[in-house]
Amino acid sequence: MPRRPGGNLPQPPPMRFVGVDLAWADRKPSAIVVLEGGGEGPARPIAFSSGLEHVEEMGDFIVSHTPGGGIVGIDAPLVVPNGSGARPCDLECTAKWHAYDAGALPANKKLCGDPPRGGRLLAWLAGAAFPHRYDIEAGVPARAAMEVYPHPSSVALLGLERIFKYKRSATSQHQEGLAAFQARLYERLGRLDPPVELGGELAGRLRRNPALLRGADFERQGDLVDALVCAITVFHFWRWGAEKWEVAGSAAEGAILLPRAEAFAIPAPGGAG
Repeated sequence: MPRRPGGNLPQPPPMRFVGVDLAWADRKPSAIVVLEGGGEGPARPIAFSSGLEHVEEMGDFIVSHTPGGGIVGIDAPLVVPNGSGARPCDLECTAKWHAYDAGALPANKKLCGDPPRGGRLLAWLAGAAFPHRYDIEAGVPARAAMEVYPHPSSVALLGLERIFKYKRSATSQHQEGLAAFQARLYERLGRLDPPVELGGELAGRLRRNPALLRGADFERQGDLVDALVCAITVFHFWRWGAEKWEVAGSAAEGAILLPRAEAFAIPAPGGAG
């Protein structure tokens, strides 16, 4: 990203970057992480929740922590016009990222509902002046809501050979996967450009040992990690724009914000995630 000329010029106020790990089904809890960052400095967490169940309370939480606006990245299908099969953006994501086990699940009305839960949150946010858009200019204050997918983002941002497996049940394999993912986040986030500095209560939550978690507690821990990656995704998209990120699909037919693989130092796919 080009540096701003004139180091003594006033910098714009900090932006807020919201990551939402949204459960596809109603009455399933979702997680939200809010980061603050701006200028050339790091982003830091300012708020999070891992037990929100209703679209309205999610919207209220987001708006209450973004008084000056920001960018919201939602891990869930937002626009689903197709009755069956997969959206073109799902297929494009899978074609580019399946070797890292980071392909997209197919989204359609049968699986997601009509409208999908993500679409209902999107409509709520649009009413709060967060329009569904991806035409963000790097480094320029903006208000937007968009669909993101943490698996490809994790591969690109953390330099993974394959995603860590940790979703759903608290098997020993998934507990080990989540523990490895949390350790990798701590190892790499401060070295990103721009960095993310974990601190406060969220840092404590991410130090919890997944081997000691069961049932809903384990699921919420994984949801929180995903929400953090979603927030980092829109933070880095805002800082780098099209230089490092691209949009699969279109806002009208369904779109996913994805990293450009060639813009990141990603190892060849493989390994045991």
